[in-house]
Amino acid sequence: MGSPVTLTMPPEQRELYLSEAEDFEETLNLLERDLQAERATLVKKLDENIWLSCKDREDMLDLYDTKTRTMSDMRRMLQEIRDLVVSEEPQTH
Repeated sequence: MGSPVTLTMPPEQRELYLSEAEDFEETLNLLERDLQAERATLVKKLDENIWLSCKDREDMLDLYDTKTRTMSDMRRMLQEIRDLVVSEEPQTH
């Protein structure tokens, strides 16, 4: 990352941002586990349905996996925010 920037917020607010980012990450982890379990159930149901072709199954799973891709994007943005907040140097006044 580039040069650190001067912190424009009080240390308490910085800690609050980091704490909220951590809480959000915990929520993402719970959602990710739920999505994995839900996807496993979906795969089982799709496999049990004799009327679906392999292409139908793949298309449905691809639509479902959009949720996972969105979650990955949120996780990436969260890391960028955390990196930005952590890279700031404390105020010097």
